[in-house]
Amino acid sequence: MTDNYGIPEYYTDSVCFWTNVYGFTLEFGKTQGEDRSPKPLVSICMSPQHAKMLAMLLQKSVAEYERQIGAIILPDSLYKDLGARP
Repeated sequence: MTDNYGIPEYYTDSVCFWTNVYGFTLEFGKTQGEDRSPKPLVSICMSPQHAKMLAMLLQKSVAEYERQIGAIILPDSLYKDLGARP
């Protein structure tokens, strides 16, 4: 599928991260079932500076979404697995 500008659009419910001193790689994919690995759809590479800015902008966008729409509920086990707080 493409948008109005001919840019490919993907639905993703999986992401893997790889990092090194020179950059970050995010591989977005789509799950295929409980017993199969996600199907990779696109790999995005960026500088550490771009990755940090993306993280900040995404956090800001999620906070604004929750302010306007309501809290996004995640399972407690996810927070535990990530070592994060709700």
